Amino acid sequence: MENVLKVGKFRYRERKINTNSRDEQEVNLQSLLPGKTYHIRVVANSNHGQGETSEILEISTQPEENIAGPPENLQAAALSHQEIYLKWDPPKVTNGVISRYRVFYSEGESGDEKSEDTPLTEYTLKLLRAYCEYTISVVCINQNGVGIPSEEKLVKTFSNTPSEAPTNITLEASSSTVNQLI
Repeated sequence: MENVLKVGKFRYRERKINTNSRDEQEVNLQSLLPGKTYHIRVVANSNHGQGETSEILEISTQPEENIAGPPENLQAAALSHQEIYLKWDPPKVTNGVISRYRVFYSEGESGDEKSEDTPLTEYTLKLLRAYCEYTISVVCINQNGVGIPSEEKLVKTFSNTPSEAPTNITLEASSSTVNQLI
């Protein structure tokens, strides 16, 4: 039997942590952000399928002192089938000098979270998948570490342009004044 701990970080997705044996009763959650609330549930799995889920446990991490507040007014828009443009304002509370920003993004509900750093208050995510929804947030980084994340944005990239011109097209006259494309 395998136990699965599901941890919700973003509103629209869950992460799961698998344990290797039924005897494991503990798991250490890594990479939680300070000052955030998480919803956790446990589900047992066996060769016969998944069991019932536990009650949802809500936990909050302690706020970290002297970290930057969240970037404000995050705006996100698709530029193409592979790019999303982001722009935001610095946080009201910096608690020091902001050295850079970290953009977190994940594809769909269960995609792996990725991040990219920038010193600017705007950034273009590139080489994304066409017609895919991304969850995006931004954090500030100062001399005390990673700050509080911004609000999350959901953005879908555009669909891709066709790779080839249409083929096997015929045109027939359906009357003396109308042509019909088949």
